[in-house]
Amino acid sequence: MVYIKILVIALPGLGDALMATPMIKSLRENFKDAKIEVLTMQKATYEILETNPNLENVYYFNFFGAGYFGSIKYLLKNFKGKYDVSITVYPSYPKHYHIVGYLIGAKRRIAHKFKKGYFKEFHFLNTDLIDAEENKHNVINNVNLLIPLDIVVSENEIKKMNLELYLTDEDEEKGKIFFEENGIDYDKAIFIHNGSSRVKKGSEKRRLPLNKLKELINLIISNDYQILFNIGPEEKYVKKFLLENFKPLINKKIYLVEGFRIREVASIIKRCKKVVTTDSGIMHISAALGKEIICFFGNTDTRKVHPWNTEYKVITSGLNCSPCYTSYTMREFKCIHPEYEEDSEVFPCMENIDVKKVLEWL
Repeated sequence: MVYIKILVIALPGLGDALMATPMIKSLRENFKDAKIEVLTMQKATYEILETNPNLENVYYFNFFGAGYFGSIKYLLKNFKGKYDVSITVYPSYPKHYHIVGYLIGAKRRIAHKFKKGYFKEFHFLNTDLIDAEENKHNVINNVNLLIPLDIVVSENEIKKMNLELYLTDEDEEKGKIFFEENGIDYDKAIFIHNGSSRVKKGSEKRRLPLNKLKELINLIISNDYQILFNIGPEEKYVKKFLLENFKPLINKKIYLVEGFRIREVASIIKRCKKVVTTDSGIMHISAALGKEIICFFGNTDTRKVHPWNTEYKVITSGLNCSPCYTSYTMREFKCIHPEYEEDSEVFPCMENIDVKKVLEWL
């Protein structure tokens, strides 16, 4: 079968989009003459994918800002009936993903089939459903979306595929200048990210609490490393915290990475010795760059989203109830631990992490 136009619908977060890049590459290898495009509602995803050579176009639209009627108008005007195939990337449980695919109206609409939600979440609006294997990594689930197109890749072959991220010369120059202007030693640079996408309720409680973050920073600095701390749109609280607790070390031992586009942040990460991060898009960017990663996991399932095809170490609290977020049919992050209260800064599985374990791998 010849497909002329293919649309990849990548509405979830940045990390989810990066975990779909092996699928996109395989799609290009099998349909060399097809026009392959992506639709996303995440600005960071747009900036990461716009340089991907396997794509002709990447479209960004703020569905949340446009509301229901504005979103429907946008889809019908710009996409309706223009594609032979649409592929909705994993995880795609909620109904709005499938409504978007249906409104676009590709002849074949491929998505995942979950254990529930066929009617309630409108999964029936797709023409082809592939069983979601929730004990497998997101990368594997994404590549399996190609099965209806007669592209079958073995799990062993998938495990050899890397996440893909392409930096421009301008991006590379930004990272180089940041290191040179601040006199940062490449062999001593540790990139830290303590954030999480806030798309789902409770996401902000998946990061280290500030007392643990303070302990972590002191441990790293005491071992003669320099810290490059990511201050993204959702990490502004970190800047305030750093200025209150480590002001004398700012621009001497601690450097704030703020005001950069996401590919420029990636360029800075690329030049660091190691990355210390929570489960986040930054973690997957670091994996795409082949960095060694030390990652903190609480309630999310490492089987699904661990750093892909790069060297990594996972640090967890070891609580019996963790991980508890094991199914993408769950619409928010909740906690049933007896010590948890609604006004808690973070979930207990993050509060109980021993950050001293980081020293074993620095």
